[in-house]
Amino acid sequence: MNDYPNFKNSPIVEAIFDIRATLPTNLNFEDISLFEESIKDEFPVKNIKASLKADFSFQLNNIPSNIPLSTSKEGFVFSSLDNKKIIQVRLDGFTFSQLQPYDSWDNFYNQACNLWKMYVQVARPDAVSRVALRYINKMEIPFKEPFKIEDYVKIFPEISADIKVTLMDYFMRLVVTNPKYLPSIAIVNQTIGELTENNTLPLIFDIDIYQDVIFSPEEDEGKIKNIFENNLRSFRNEIFFKAITKKTEALFQ
Repeated sequence: MNDYPNFKNSPIVEAIFDIRATLPTNLNFEDISLFEESIKDEFPVKNIKASLKADFSFQLNNIPSNIPLSTSKEGFVFSSLDNKKIIQVRLDGFTFSQLQPYDSWDNFYNQACNLWKMYVQVARPDAVSRVALRYINKMEIPFKEPFKIEDYVKIFPEISADIKVTLMDYFMRLVVTNPKYLPSIAIVNQTIGELTENNTLPLIFDIDIYQDVIFSPEEDEGKIKNIFENNLRSFRNEIFFKAITKKTEALFQ
């Protein structure tokens, strides 16, 4: 379900498909390494994903001088040679990222879903606990005085006319819901970068839609597709396309 235009010059710099899962307690780091066999031709670059943990406590008049650090292996990151496609397989779930250029929803979703099925075969998750779809957009806004950001986006920080200041930079974070798409939640981040040599302002419009769920990975494949396509994607599209102006749309043609 998509009544919105497909842009020739899409502003999408990264699309992210993410599923969090609960894995069997007897599954370990080495077990999920078997995922590599299925994808190594297309994703030959392999790295270990690890986290750093610091164990310490504060007491009055006793500030620790040495803080013990430990690392734990969480999974693997596989990348294509051009680093445009990235897979994360972890002990808590799966993530697929498509970097620019973004082709189409069908191609992106179908590849992500096929890779997810491969992950399920290897990791054998007990349950899916969270699904998410994130699109990071970068818009190169032409800068010309007098510049008004509201000429390009309908979501922006507004300062009262009584406050005589000039907005130089901003970072805005919104967490929103819509009755049509409950129980999904959208996290919208927006910021602007520095003026470029081409006299444009990079505007980052980051939309992350997620839904907490509880179901088995073996359930009907159509259920996962329905959530991603008719809920997460539709919610994202509604926010994005209703938040940009015709002037902005013209930049992507």
